[in-house]
Amino acid sequence: MELYSASDPSAQKMSGMGGMDMGHSSSHSCKMSMLWNWHTIDSCFLSESWHAYTGNKFAGSLIGIIFFAIAIEAFKRIQRLFDAYVVQHSNGKTLQGPMRLFFPSGTPHVNVFQQFIRALLQMCYYGAATILMLIVMSFNGYVILFTFLGAWIGYLLFSWDKDSYGEHSSGIGCC
Repeated sequence: MELYSASDPSAQKMSGMGGMDMGHSSSHSCKMSMLWNWHTIDSCFLSESWHAYTGNKFAGSLIGIIFFAIAIEAFKRIQRLFDAYVVQHSNGKTLQGPMRLFFPSGTPHVNVFQQFIRALLQMCYYGAATILMLIVMSFNGYVILFTFLGAWIGYLLFSWDKDSYGEHSSGIGCC
C-alpha cells in the first residue's frame, strides 16, 4: 500500500523540506563532548538550536554567558534588598506560635504574600543558576572561564552591601 504518490503535491513539499538547514550549511554539526574541550566553531550549548557555527556566534555566546552570570549575582542582590525591605516594614513584629521553634528569637514576621514573593525570587535565582550549570556542563574551557569571569564581575558589582562583610541577619521567618 502506497501512502504518497509522486503526483501528490503534499508529498513533494514534504520531501523537499528534508534538505532545509535553517540558514546554515548542513556540513556544520554540533561538537558536543563530555570531556574538557576548547571547541569554538560548531559548539552547541543546551540544545542544537544554540549552535555557534561561526567564531562570531561563539564570541557572542561567551559575552551572553558573562552577562547571564552577572545577572545571577544581581538577582542575589535583589533578594537581599527585598529581605531588608521586609525587615524594615515588619514594625518590630516577630514570629509567634509554633514557628518560633524553627527560627531564632527576634526573627521578623513575614506575611504570606511576602513569603510568596521571596519564594518566587528564590525559584528564579535557582532556575537561572541551574541553566548556567547546564551551560557549563558543555565542558568547554572558554565557557567555563567566561562563566567564572562573569561571576567575579557580578560579585564585584553587586556585593557592596553590608551582608557581604559578615554581618548576616538572623534570617526571616514565614507567615
